[in-house]
Amino acid sequence: MKLKEQKDLEEIKDFMLSQTVMKKEMLDLKEAASYLGLSKSKLYKLTSTKQIPFYRISQKLIRFKRTEIDIWMETNKIEAIHVSVQIPLPKGGI
Repeated sequence: MKLKEQKDLEEIKDFMLSQTVMKKEMLDLKEAASYLGLSKSKLYKLTSTKQIPFYRISQKLIRFKRTEIDIWMETNKIEAIHVSVQIPLPKGGI
C-alpha cells in the first residue's frame, strides 16, 4: 500500500472514531484519549493520580463518562492574563 493511501486510511479511521465518540456516553481509554487529544499513556497517568474522573470496571478495565470529561475540561480552564503594552512615543511627539 502506498504511503499516501495508508495516511488517508488512518485519517478516515480517526474521523470515524471521533464520530463514534460523540455519540457514546461511556468511553474506553482509547476513545477518551482521542476525545481529549492525549496519548493513552498520559490519560492513564491522569487516572492513576486521580486527576480525571473515571470508572473502574475491573482491575484493568476503566471507562470515562463523556459529559464528566467535558465538565473536567471546563473546571481546569486557565484564564488568560491580559497584558497591556505601552509603546513609548518618540521625543517631541508625533
